[in-house]
Amino acid sequence: MTHINDLPPELLSTIFSIIIGLYKEDLTALTKRRSHQLLDILLVGRYWSSAACATPSLWTTIFVTDGSTAVRRVQRYLERSGDLPLDVVVTSMTRDGQVQNTEDALHVLGGHSARWRSFATSFTTPRLNGILGMTFPNLSAFSYCPALPLSQSTPVIVLDAPKLETLIAPADMVLFKNDSWPNLKRLDIPSLWGNESWLWRVLRASQSSLEFLGMRSEIILGITKGRFERDNGNGSAVSSLPNLRCLKVRAMSTGQCESLRFAAMSSLTHLTFDIDFSITSQMSQLLLPTFDSLQVLHFCTYANRNGADMLSLLLQRAPNVTSLTITDKVRTFASSRDNMITPLLLTDAASPKEPLVGKKLEEVHLLRFPTSVGNLRKLINLRIGAGCLKKIVLTKGLTEVQSRLDKENLSWLKNRVTFEEVEG
Repeated sequence: MTHINDLPPELLSTIFSIIIGLYKEDLTALTKRRSHQLLDILLVGRYWSSAACATPSLWTTIFVTDGSTAVRRVQRYLERSGDLPLDVVVTSMTRDGQVQNTEDALHVLGGHSARWRSFATSFTTPRLNGILGMTFPNLSAFSYCPALPLSQSTPVIVLDAPKLETLIAPADMVLFKNDSWPNLKRLDIPSLWGNESWLWRVLRASQSSLEFLGMRSEIILGITKGRFERDNGNGSAVSSLPNLRCLKVRAMSTGQCESLRFAAMSSLTHLTFDIDFSITSQMSQLLLPTFDSLQVLHFCTYANRNGADMLSLLLQRAPNVTSLTITDKVRTFASSRDNMITPLLLTDAASPKEPLVGKKLEEVHLLRFPTSVGNLRKLINLRIGAGCLKKIVLTKGLTEVQSRLDKENLSWLKNRVTFEEVEG
């Protein structure tokens, strides 16, 4: 049997590249850190070390730390990565007196700005904007997530990145040199009120290219086109996002359904709606748009009793949804009343054997809210019996209030429902 050290270095290099590539498929910072840790495993011997050092693709993700070796480490990665594009991830946890190490390492990387493909950081320093002041002609992704809540000392970054496609940043915290806003494909805003002029400027520049939009607010999220145009003039807001495929709207407190109709979204296929409601269902009916192209809906509930009504209305406005996920964020719904499964049990008055809403549903995922065996049986008999629903997944929350769950009931359910992390 051939010893692994007898493999040609070219073959060993290829194996290393494949392994690292598998870890880099998900481009989150956490996964990149895992790929970095994998290098320590690869460098277990002189022969492996030599092969790894001669494989440029292993060294293209550069982790900037606040340690005393930060600069030397960056220089080593730059040498070994050749001329390949770079993904820069600042993992510095900046303790007092060590900020300079991170800044110096970034200054060294700045001399290779033409190679930057992506940049991700939660690190902040008043000098960060100056450090990133050069042109990044090939930068495609920029993630700037300073600790919330933001303070007056949190720097606003002014970028010169004409090819940027992905931006992850709080509202108002990233601007563009000479007001040259790029045509983004992906925009994720972790902190937003809803009517910042910044938001509308980004959307206007990316109106025809944007495919993903994520918006989150610590308090109230209310994106109102009419209100913005009253302050800034007619036509100042975006009227449509024709290529938007995925929209995620989240608010930590009360939100408004107008946040779903600030622009027409004729190509929307995926919607996550994570807002606690305080408005009446009648108001919601007037404010909700129609989503004819929507296929996947993730709906989150809180303590508000309008949740079931809102879900019913959303399903009425999205008649072609095939996959539905319902999550109870606070687990306050009792199985005998206010249950979020209720809209799925309603039948059509004209055809009592057919469901009233969500007639094309193929998958239903019920996450973390109490669901009685009786309601599960009704759901199965109505939905699977109608021929569309193929899969029900229940994660936690199985309850049996009126009668104990005997072996017969359990066996019947197991043949029809996928259980995950069921309690009890």
